[in-house]
Amino acid sequence: MVAVSDWTGHFAELEGRGYFILEDVLTASQCEKLIQDFDKRREMGEFQDAGIGSSAEVQEKIRRSELVWLDHKNPPSAAEPALSLVEDLRQALNRRFFLGLNDQECFYSVYRPGSYYRRHVDNFKGRNSRIVTFILYLNQRWERSRGGELRIYWTADKIPGRPAEKKADQRLNLQECFLDVEPLAGRMVVFYAPELEHEVLPCHADRYCITGWLRR
Repeated sequence: MVAVSDWTGHFAELEGRGYFILEDVLTASQCEKLIQDFDKRREMGEFQDAGIGSSAEVQEKIRRSELVWLDHKNPPSAAEPALSLVEDLRQALNRRFFLGLNDQECFYSVYRPGSYYRRHVDNFKGRNSRIVTFILYLNQRWERSRGGELRIYWTADKIPGRPAEKKADQRLNLQECFLDVEPLAGRMVVFYAPELEHEVLPCHADRYCITGWLRR
């Protein structure tokens, strides 16, 4: 797993374009144990349809997925390595940026075939307590035909590259672009919750992840 000292090399990416991606932060065995815990909880009827907004109203035209909220202070044993990693991230962000992140909320998330989440930002209207979003993917041997990519949007001023390249892009009137991130086991995506628009593209197979936010 990633050590605390390893976070610093990625914070420049977070500042520059609003997100960063890490690979292999969980082992294959840890991912498999989590999926087994997901499936057990689904058999027990613990999963519920995911809602949107502060009311958590289910609106299937916007979001179709299932979740189980976790108590990060007393997590399932299978989730402990993942949430320990998130705690390391929280502390490192506070040391580097003085963000005052003092809490986290997180859940098991499953997208079944036909599920998706339309374009959105991770904050309730009029509230800005969710500062950083984290996603940990669990699916091993994922294939592109299964869909379910995370699509991250950014505007021309956030395009990675040298200043001259950015100016050339602006001369071409490039207003927006996106990156599709495949949900590969052990991959972690971190981004600023109030700023970065994103969506989950339609899934054609079960897609497992742990999702959550670092909050003030």
